[in-house]
Amino acid sequence: NSVMTRYHVDKAHALRVAELTVDIAKQTAQNWDMQQFEAMEILRSAALLHEVGLQVAYKDQQRHAGYILANTNLPGFTEAQKKLLTALVSNHKEDIDQGALAKQSSTSVLLACRLVRILRLAVILSLRRADEVLPKVRVEVEGEDLNLFLPESWLDENPLSQAELKQEASYQAEHRWNLNLK
Repeated sequence: NSVMTRYHVDKAHALRVAELTVDIAKQTAQNWDMQQFEAMEILRSAALLHEVGLQVAYKDQQRHAGYILANTNLPGFTEAQKKLLTALVSNHKEDIDQGALAKQSSTSVLLACRLVRILRLAVILSLRRADEVLPKVRVEVEGEDLNLFLPESWLDENPLSQAELKQEASYQAEHRWNLNLK
């Protein structure tokens, strides 16, 4: 919370993203081993802190956020957890740097990749920064495939989010992960 205050994070939006992130993670928990290595807590923290880089600049905010978190004292996190948190936040949008996810030692690379995929979805679905346009999301997992079910007309009513989700599917496909919009 002190990091959020120090870097002027929009707390209402951060909580919105965190709640959606946890909701999606719970839906994948049984198939994706979300109970291990305090994954849910670190994922929630990443969602709360994903916008700290906005204090520096909007462009490349995820890289700025990664730098800030890597160089900030984060009480309550081990060094390994801090590296995972930093890797998640610095990958919350645009290209996915799987190398950064592999460098952390808090969890398996596979689980780190799964966590970042969930965070990225929650960030995109919260794009409009308002509770009233936040969709009710259902997620199903088949191996590494993510099937995202949204309300029937939501994508048509939110064309920017639709475009972002299609772009996200492309980013994930580069790593041989399928994101299917249903």
